[in-house]
Amino acid sequence: MKEWQQIKNIEMLVNSIDLVFSIGNQEIKLLLKCDLLNIARGRCNLILEKKNKDISEISNQILIKEDKAIMQARKTLDEKEFNDINAQLQLIMFNKSKKIRIHLTTNKSLAVDTSGFLQIEKEIRLEITAIKFSLPYL
Repeated sequence: MKEWQQIKNIEMLVNSIDLVFSIGNQEIKLLLKCDLLNIARGRCNLILEKKNKDISEISNQILIKEDKAIMQARKTLDEKEFNDINAQLQLIMFNKSKKIRIHLTTNKSLAVDTSGFLQIEKEIRLEITAIKFSLPYL
């Protein structure tokens, strides 16, 4: 018999970061490809985007599909937050020996067994209520 725990925090390590933009368009995004730490065999693609006048809708959600092991998360940041995170990530990427850790806090709990497997029967959309970065310093 499996024991289940309810988690609201999704922990992950960043494998790669892509800066996504196109010439003539002010829309800039950071795409962080991550491995999940507290959910087994999962990955997450986290998009951080700068809020601008063309983006009327603010997105702070994570999508978990029942048939894929890759979660899709999107977080809209104000210009200062985006620029601060972008600058910090650029500094850290020069030292690739240590990985960046991200903690996403959601508005609802997920059921995970003691082996880290997520119980999911249908697509789940959760609101991201907080995001925390742990950047290696040394």
